[in-house]
Amino acid sequence: MKTIIYCLTLLLLAGCALTTSQQCQLPDANVRSSVVRIAAPDGSTASGVIIAKNRVLTVAHAVEDASSAMVEVDGQFQVATVLGTDTDNDLALLSVTTNDLVPMPVSSTMLRESEAVWAIGYPLALEQKMSLGLYQNMFNGRLYTSAHINSGSSGGGLLRCQAGNFELAGVVHGYVAQRAGSNYVNIGDSTSVPARKIQNFIALVDKKLPPYRDTATLALRT
Repeated sequence: MKTIIYCLTLLLLAGCALTTSQQCQLPDANVRSSVVRIAAPDGSTASGVIIAKNRVLTVAHAVEDASSAMVEVDGQFQVATVLGTDTDNDLALLSVTTNDLVPMPVSSTMLRESEAVWAIGYPLALEQKMSLGLYQNMFNGRLYTSAHINSGSSGGGLLRCQAGNFELAGVVHGYVAQRAGSNYVNIGDSTSVPARKIQNFIALVDKKLPPYRDTATLALRT
């Protein structure tokens, strides 16, 4: 019975996706290739999104105070330099050779209520996963959606479809948890940093303006 309900839910969401996304199909391999796996210095894993040639966006908590991280490009891990971080919005920009992988354009408009979104990342240090959901609302500067994620998906892409093309609506930040005794349980919904904050952050890093962490200065401090 649960399997039937689950399948019907997927069909309903897929129908919403086709209606609100102007007949978009699921993100294909070319689109998904812009979302990459990140290995942090402390051994944890996260996700990232190629937003420009040799530029990968992820969450600041994935790299912490490190000046570098490892990014998997075309099946090979490469050293990436941390260009800047914004801990308030939990964003980090990395420099790494991205070969011929196609960057994901950052959306210039806000999501609409109940718009279809796709969360793509590398949960639990496993293979890339994708989940479909709906945009719910904005709260405390975060996008709330019904797209399910898990640990390791942070830094991945929250995609939307505009006029038949996929865009980055946000960077996956975390999942919504509910307290159960002394533990917290993932209830399925996820939060993401919106595109507007992403664009502002990238502009600040490019101009070397606060909030910005100069990794060369950081190196001098160690």
